[in-house]
Amino acid sequence: MHLYIQIMGLQLPSYGLLIATGVVIANFVSYLILRKTKQDGNDFIILEAYGILGGFIGAKVLYLIVSRNQIDWNRITDITYANQLMLSGFVFYGGLIGGILFIFLAGKIHKIPALEYIRNFVFVIPFIHSFGRVGCFMAGCCYGKPYDGPFAVVFPENSYALPGVKLFPIQLVEAGGLMVIAILLIILRLRFHFVYTIEFYFIVYGLFRFILEYFRYDAIRGSWGAFTTSQWISLVFIVIGMIAVFRSKIRKGRDGNSALKRKTFICLCGVLLLVGITVIWHKAVNDKTIRNPDVILKHAIKDTQPESTEILRTTQTEKMEKTIEAEKVNVPELSAQREDTGHIKIRWADDLDGLVTGYFIERCDNRAEIHTWDLIDQVKIEEHVKGQLYEYTDALNSTDPQQYIYRIVPQFRDSDAYVAVKEPGVLCSNWKICIDPGHYAGKNDVPGPDSYGYAEGDFTLPIALELKEKLEKEYGIAVCMTRDTGSISIGGYTDASLDSGHISLRGAYAAEQQCDLFVSIHTNANEDNANGAATYQQPISIDKPIIIANDRMLSSQTLCAVCNQIGKNLADVSYDMGISSHKDFAEITGNNVREWTISYNDSTDESGTVVCRHGDHGQYYGVLRGAEEAGVPGIIIEHGYHTVAEMRAAAQNSNLKSKWAEADAQGIASGLNFQKQNETDKR
Repeated sequence: MHLYIQIMGLQLPSYGLLIATGVVIANFVSYLILRKTKQDGNDFIILEAYGILGGFIGAKVLYLIVSRNQIDWNRITDITYANQLMLSGFVFYGGLIGGILFIFLAGKIHKIPALEYIRNFVFVIPFIHSFGRVGCFMAGCCYGKPYDGPFAVVFPENSYALPGVKLFPIQLVEAGGLMVIAILLIILRLRFHFVYTIEFYFIVYGLFRFILEYFRYDAIRGSWGAFTTSQWISLVFIVIGMIAVFRSKIRKGRDGNSALKRKTFICLCGVLLLVGITVIWHKAVNDKTIRNPDVILKHAIKDTQPESTEILRTTQTEKMEKTIEAEKVNVPELSAQREDTGHIKIRWADDLDGLVTGYFIERCDNRAEIHTWDLIDQVKIEEHVKGQLYEYTDALNSTDPQQYIYRIVPQFRDSDAYVAVKEPGVLCSNWKICIDPGHYAGKNDVPGPDSYGYAEGDFTLPIALELKEKLEKEYGIAVCMTRDTGSISIGGYTDASLDSGHISLRGAYAAEQQCDLFVSIHTNANEDNANGAATYQQPISIDKPIIIANDRMLSSQTLCAVCNQIGKNLADVSYDMGISSHKDFAEITGNNVREWTISYNDSTDESGTVVCRHGDHGQYYGVLRGAEEAGVPGIIIEHGYHTVAEMRAAAQNSNLKSKWAEADAQGIASGLNFQKQNETDKR
């Protein structure tokens, strides 16, 4: 397993040498087939030359696409860097697509029946590909997952694979499968005059590659949604192959295939597909030898105690044991921060005194039922500077709500001496919420003998502060606030101005801070007593939560779910605390939202729900109008009625603010399908 092979004093790259070997042997076999089929050898050479050129271009283009986030584009004009970039890194599927396109192009230009040549010589592709995978094995690239079973392989330090770690020999498995496919294609075409050789290759290799991707562990493969780039392309090839077979006309003669043969072929592919699904399920659920990378980064796996781990360091003269706390083995100052909906930045410090050669960046989807850690990239250390901070930006595959746990695993220079243990990881999402504590200090204060010293502008701030803390610490959601003190200042305006004529600036502030959601925290009031008069006469049954949403909020099914979850949680809390007689909350779907009215607001026999309110200028409420015009979904949460004495008493004399803040946080998280970090991941 070396990058280079020594032959007669010459140092030859193993990968290139094996590819060249595959090409020579494949061409020799093709020569024998050409003599049998009596096809033109010159035409074959022309098509092959075009195919090689197209394969090189396609493989390089797809590599640049899937690894775009790992390329330093600022150095692309550097000749040395550009040369290195062009000479390293290829993706097979890109080469396959490019090669086929160029072969058909050559057929058009040179008037050659390219399709017939491809049907006879499609075996060349998996044949050469098989040699290429052996080359991958020699170099250590395209490596498999950590594995304890039979035929596990440990790569040396100078390879591309994880050094000192028992890995599944995925390259050799693929090489063997490709050679079997190549031999079958030769036999099917020459012995049985099988027409659907191209389709057979597309379907069988597509299925084979789809399965193999589950056992790959190299980082630069790209991913879209649930599958890797190669898995998506595999599915496309499988579909194309199946469609091509079903749509083809039955040919007569020596090269023909009866309908029965064609259906038999399709059934065979179906059986292979079922076998593949069975294998995937078995490996994913039952096979414990294929491990997630959180288990080890050392070939000798050692059990650790819950609070500490043993690190062994062996020299030629001595062997000593040292026990240290597990968290001290891992990188310090690990943090993750949302940059925008498409990017999350991870930061950590190099504080391991030159013991490591690099770090592996891993993540798992916290929303998934089963947490599976994936390697997303590797950072190599060329020069150690104690305490140096490192940054890595994870480019997400979607701007939809996403929530991940990230961790950094050190790769030790002496893999026989040190073992990397599982670290807790840090939770982060790609969403940012702007929280607006309604009004300002002293606003909407309630006079009277049973006021309990209540003012809405004072009570909304502690709710908002607790909500911010819960969203950040428990769900990894980034938060900004329009105010975190009694006073508010935006755009040169303060307090009363931002509560009247310039109130829309509060909602627009969410866009300035690149937020995905605007949440304004309030308590409601009976219409006749909104300004605080004669409040002690209001009935307790009026105390229901009402969520007021702008149009952008209601246009999203996900955000409607956020509204519903918040409302249901608040209704439960208020009922359980005895300040509301309504436990039910009427859910909405986005197209059945009622307009806010005074009669509904003041009703004592209706449940809380999500409403909208429009005026002559669109959104009636300025904070929602400002958010709407700035392109941000927004809501006002009317938690309960401060015109009800029992609510004011609970606000001042109990933990109501904490319970409401928890209800808001859980509602937002649940609507976005976010979870608290699993306790097992906090060890």
